[in-house]
Amino acid sequence: MYPIKGYINNESTGDKVEDGIRLQRLNDIIACRYRKRSYLVYWLVFCREGAITEPDMSLVDPRMNIRERDKFVVAPVTREQIRLSIYPCCKRILSHFVGVTEFVLGGFHQTDCVDKMARAACDEGMRVRVDEDTTDCFFMNANCGYLSPIYRTPQEYALDFVGQLRNSKDSFVRSLSPVSIRDHQEERRRKPWLVQLPSEV
Repeated sequence: MYPIKGYINNESTGDKVEDGIRLQRLNDIIACRYRKRSYLVYWLVFCREGAITEPDMSLVDPRMNIRERDKFVVAPVTREQIRLSIYPCCKRILSHFVGVTEFVLGGFHQTDCVDKMARAACDEGMRVRVDEDTTDCFFMNANCGYLSPIYRTPQEYALDFVGQLRNSKDSFVRSLSPVSIRDHQEERRRKPWLVQLPSEV
């Protein structure tokens, strides 16, 4: 969702080489986890001002590896409307995915638009999950010195997630680790589209 240049730039380090490595890894994750396994890749983009069915391609980051076989879905809102917290109707967007058997979401922002879309898909009875390695969490982890591996299972993700909380160099985070892990477990139970953390931690 929303492979927007401005969003990606907000997560950049300012180092062209480092940013290039990160974006290459993100592109590799999408290619290896999904394209190579015959998933169709859809890109949700904002519409042009005054034309709700036309994508505003000027906002799309050219560093994202968009292939000829990929498809675009237009959110009937502009980027300016999103800035004003005017959100598109998720059910309207989901109508483009009739017959899809597994719906995997990534993009900006995991706790906002991605979460809204995942909840709507779940409410529609779709089998849905969020690959957090393809959301803005990818960049947050990279900013903490952790670059997501190209391949990993949900179970590996869960163990890595808990390990990062436990091994944080931040003494405040480390002191809260047991409480923080329990809080994350509870929050994720309410969001079945997220990777569930093991109960024995």
